[in-house]
Amino acid sequence: MFLVDSTALGRAGFSRMVRDGVVRPATRRFGLPLDIEVTAGVRACCVAPSVPAHTVLSGAAGLWVWHGGKWPGELTVVGERGLHRGVADHESSPLRDRVTFHSGLAWRDGGVRVGPVAVANTARCCVDALRWDGHRNAIPVVVEAVMTGNVSLTDLQVEVGRDDPRGSGYSRLREVWRVLYPVLSTVDLARKQESRPRPRMRTEPTS
Repeated sequence: MFLVDSTALGRAGFSRMVRDGVVRPATRRFGLPLDIEVTAGVRACCVAPSVPAHTVLSGAAGLWVWHGGKWPGELTVVGERGLHRGVADHESSPLRDRVTFHSGLAWRDGGVRVGPVAVANTARCCVDALRWDGHRNAIPVVVEAVMTGNVSLTDLQVEVGRDDPRGSGYSRLREVWRVLYPVLSTVDLARKQESRPRPRMRTEPTS
């Protein structure tokens, strides 16, 4: 099995494997052997036990599945209105990550199947992260996504424009987007300038 489950090993045994360099931590619950190539599908398997059927993973955890980076420590899943509500009660287990349920466009759009879970597209994950996730984590990962070219600023603008103003978290999204958009514009411009091919220096023929 390519996933190392800390609930089977116990926290002490899992921590020992990490200290010994046998396993690298992925989520709070799962680790991965060092010789495993980590792909989006492998990361999707790490979150699959926490993603309920008929929901779509979004937010910072969705970005983590697509692009890796630092595990955000919580999952935002989006389903049909009224199907799930609030926060799953995982506080009793320190080996499980918090899961928050919402309704929204990620579920209506259907997501993309990555291994065993459906994941919202990168732009929708970014917008849902800004709308519902903790901003201390969400803002840096959205900036990173634009900086690396994993999402375009145009696609982000489109997704922000699609959001329902009547839904939960919209005023929060609107305010952070107002402040963040100028920053993202600067980051996007710098990335485009950096990626432009530089003109070659002309050299005079030697006699």
